[in-house]
This record gives sequence, structure tokens and C-alpha cells, in this order.
Amino acid sequence: MAGNFLQAFQQDVLERSFGKYSTAELTASTMWLHLYATTLNDAATPATTGRCPGANYTPLNVPNTTAQWTSPTAATTSVTQNKAVLTFTTSASTGWATVNSIMITSSSGTGGVRYAWGDLSTAQTIASGNTVRFSTGTVVVGLA
Repeated sequence: MAGNFLQAFQQDVLERSFGKYSTAELTASTMWLHLYATTLNDAATPATTGRCPGANYTPLNVPNTTAQWTSPTAATTSVTQNKAVLTFTTSASTGWATVNSIMITSSSGTGGVRYAWGDLSTAQTIASGNTVRFSTGTVVVGLA
């Protein structure tokens, strides 16, 4: 038998994972957004080759709060998205390569729990002096 999660359950999981409560019940209070030069899949880990190279690259600390994430939608595919612009540090003189994917984890390092990953709609080359920004509503996490 094949089936899907009920829409109300999808919303509940996203609410408990992405900031609806004062303390997220299923995830950390701080999440980290990582950039990758490779395309990711479910087997990818924060230690996977392809994490964005660069002299001053560091993953972005994203507070897991209602100020950061929208309430999950009541659609067939329930989603939450970033409420604020997400801004990384400016790339150093060597740049950071071409970014293809992102991953949200519980750690800034190569360990931690993986929560979500996704490919960018268009790969972005991060040259020297560029600042990576994700506009409001462009980091979308959903359950289908």
C-alpha cells in the first residue's frame, strides 16, 4: 500500500521543526545553512565533498524562531519559508566557486543532524567580493 502523510500532520511536523513554538520540539534552536558546489541528495552529509570552498566561508547561523520561519501552509504540500533575508559573509579574494545546493543542519561543522536540502533553481557563481543573500521567501522547506 502506498500513501501520504495527511496535510494536518505535515503542518504539525513543520511547526514543531521550524520555529512555531518557543523551543522547536524536533530540531535545534539554531540551524545552520550550508552552501554546496555539488548537487545533493538524501545520502549527502555535511562532510560530503563539495561543501562550498573559500578562505572565509562559514555556514550561516539561522535562528529557529517564528521571526525567521513562516507558519506552514495548509496546502496539499505544506511548506514553511524564511521570513527574513538570509545573508552570508562576503566572499574573500578567491571567491567560493559555483553554488548548486543548500543544506540545513544542526551544526556549523561537518557533523550534526541533517534537516533539509535542496538545489538552487539556478546555480550561482560566488566571485571575489560577492555576498550570498537569499531573499525573503526563497528558502522553502516542505513535506509532500
